[in-house]
Parts: sequence; C-alpha cells; structure tokens
Amino acid sequence: MRRPTVRTLKTLICALLVSCLGGCGAVKVAYDHGETVVMFWVGRYIDLEPAQESLVRQRVADFFAWHRSTQLEDYVGLASALQDEAERAVTLDDVNKLEDALRERGYRALNRALPDLADIALSLKPEQLAKTAEKFKDNDREYRDDFVDRSTFKRRHDRFEKWLDRVEYWYGSLTAEQKANLQKLTDAQPDDPNLWLAEREAREQELLALLSHIARDKPPRDEVITDLAAFARRMETSPDPKRRTYYEALRASGREIWVAVSAMATPAQRHHAAKELGGWIEDMKAAEPGACAPNCAKVARLDPAHQQ
Repeated sequence: MRRPTVRTLKTLICALLVSCLGGCGAVKVAYDHGETVVMFWVGRYIDLEPAQESLVRQRVADFFAWHRSTQLEDYVGLASALQDEAERAVTLDDVNKLEDALRERGYRALNRALPDLADIALSLKPEQLAKTAEKFKDNDREYRDDFVDRSTFKRRHDRFEKWLDRVEYWYGSLTAEQKANLQKLTDAQPDDPNLWLAEREAREQELLALLSHIARDKPPRDEVITDLAAFARRMETSPDPKRRTYYEALRASGREIWVAVSAMATPAQRHHAAKELGGWIEDMKAAEPGACAPNCAKVARLDPAHQQ
C-alpha cells in the first residue's frame, strides 16, 4: 500500500530520490530528464505563470546539478556497503540502519531544496491553489477506488503482487514455497485503508492551509523555510494516535517481511541482489560529472520505469 506522501511539497527532491532507488538506468535518466519530469509533474498541480515557470525550472536545474556533483559519491558508498552485506541474511538492525541512512540523505536533499521551495511558494497566488485542491480530491477519489472500495481479498491480492514484484526485482524468481510464505507475510500486514485515506486527506489539507497562508500573507522568507521544514518533519508520522499506531505497525511489518525474505533466500538469490546493487553503482558512477561515454550510452538504453 502506498505511503500517503503529500508530493507537492517534495516535488523538487522526490523525483530524484525515487529515481535513484529505481534500479538500473534510473539515475542517468533522472539527471538527463529530471527537469522535464518535474515541470510536467508540477503542472499537474499548479498553473504556473511564465515568471514562475522560469523560477521553478532554474531552481530544479540547480538542485539536480548540486546533487549530481556533491551527493552521488556518497550514494555510491552506501550502495557499495549494501552490496557487501547482500550475500548474507539481513537482520532487523540492518533494515533499521538502512532506513536511517536513507532518511538522513532525504533530509540532506530537503534542506538544500528548502530555500528554493520557499521562494516558489512565495511566488504563488491564492487562486492558483484551487487547482492543487482539485488535484488532491482527484487523487483521493482514485485512492478510494483502488483501496477503500475493494474487498479485503482484492486488497490482499494486490498487496502481495506488489511485494512479489519488489522481492523478485532484488532476489530473482521465487519458488512456489517462497511465494506461499511471502503471501502469508503480506496477508498478516495491518489493513485499514480508511485510516490511510484519513491521514492522506489531513496532510493534504494541512499543506493547502500552509501554502494558502504563504500565498496570501507573504511572510518573511526565513519563516516560510522554517514552516516548510516543520511540515516535512511532521510527515514522518501522524499526530492522530490511532493513525500513528496503524502507520507504525505497517512500517514494522514491512521491515519484518524484508528480514524474513532475506532469511529464506538461497545463496544464488542473495548473489542476484548483490548484482543488482552492482548495477546501481555502475549507473550512479555513469551519472557523475565527467563519467565515460560508453557507460552513459549503456545506461540510457535501459528502461527507467519504476513503481513504488
């Protein structure tokens, strides 16, 4: 089940970070086409005026250039460490450390983007946010159709298929017994899409209220940066006790699934995971400034599609 992320705030960083975790070819494509993808995505939520479009385009280009020149080497180091660990069974501590490492890098990128996000938010007019509100409603209707209004059996089936896709990306084809074990694990996950939808809607309304305040009252830039940073931090969990308990239980079950999958993986399957990480490392090196042309050409031919 998808995490209810309010993407409008994170557009400038998520397009890159998600692509970096997308497997072979995604990093090169992210840097070569990231500006186009982000501009298209922003346009789905806000009708930008020419001056605003120019501002967003320049800030997106600056962000990608910063990340490409200063952060990729660190990502290569992280992936290399994971590759060394991939051929053994992972522990819950390993999974927790990886989450912490990714969270740290996500906030590093967010902190770099916050001044740009503040300038963009300050450029908006209150009436421009009407499209954002309508897009949120459309997304929520789609979520309701996909999850809330489906039977428990259908939701469990879809959840298993998504997990199977993720697991087989890393470990290669699973045996019938491994698939049956994975099915049991995913069936046991918490399943309350109404809580998830309520959290999603609450976050959307909070973001709309914040952006409306910025667009209407034009507070000082430093105040906007602080408010956006605080909102991003609040998105890590829910202020509602019931929804927070559900979310934490879902996250915990996800960690446990990865540990269980690693434990039942064969040596050949773990080697497959190590090879996939090797592909990531090659792609990130190919995307670094001054990377050799043969690697870039190879990467550019690969499929960039990725589903969370």
